[in-house]
Amino acid sequence: MISSMTAFSREQYQDSEGDLIWEVRSVNHRYLEMSMVIPNELRAIEPVIREHISQRLQRGKVDCILRYQPAGDKQIVELQLNKPLVQMLHAASQEIAQIWDGIHTPSALTIMRWPRVLQEKTPDLNSVRDNAIILFKYTLESLISTRIREGTRLESVLRARCQKLQQHALDIRAAVPKMLANIRQQLQDKLKEFITQVDPLRLEQEMLLLIQRLDIEEEIDRILAHLAEIERVITQDSIVGRRLDFLMQELNRETNTVTSKVGDVAITYRAVDMKVLIEQMREQIQNIE
Repeated sequence: MISSMTAFSREQYQDSEGDLIWEVRSVNHRYLEMSMVIPNELRAIEPVIREHISQRLQRGKVDCILRYQPAGDKQIVELQLNKPLVQMLHAASQEIAQIWDGIHTPSALTIMRWPRVLQEKTPDLNSVRDNAIILFKYTLESLISTRIREGTRLESVLRARCQKLQQHALDIRAAVPKMLANIRQQLQDKLKEFITQVDPLRLEQEMLLLIQRLDIEEEIDRILAHLAEIERVITQDSIVGRRLDFLMQELNRETNTVTSKVGDVAITYRAVDMKVLIEQMREQIQNIE
């Protein structure tokens, strides 16, 4: 079973702490590459997220975005009074007042303006972080399911194109004897133009040399073998994208050899059709993990 590298998943969770939304998108890439957009207050979960992706995916560029909206009552900033500092400031003001007569002790508002007297209370986000990790795992599994569904569709397309390529290769093989017979007749006719009597032995020697140059039987055999290997590989439950890409390169190389060897118009047209199919398959295989 093959998997596509192109997919998107979005999941949301809401409770008394607020709303969490994960968006995960993956596209084709030679290796596994990750990018994260996570709110600062939840940044501590990033190593866990990266580790989980590494365990579940092998290839692809994966973009992860986490959105967190605290609940209404959680958005009010809680302030905490730094009592030790207030006591120190009060004691210092009293001491100054004793030294300098007439100096008034600072008001409460003045003391509140002093740095670090009022501090923002750090909210407890442990449960939010835990929920974000759980939600991400669910989102990633949804993404993987989408990748598998797309991979199943690609498998059907690749099988259909493999069958077309196989038929083209068999048709080319079947057309070779007729092509050679035509060449034999053309060669014989040309020799008759210059030689009164054609030497059968000489004709056979010329034909043998020509057949050796035009022999594409090995290329057709290798094309059929590569197609059989592709159909075998796409049934495997493993990472096969690079293997398939290599096989497509080999198919393209063998088809180019057929085109360069054979000058027959009908065979050349079929070889061109094969190259079009191969290019279409190569584009689709770029998305396979």
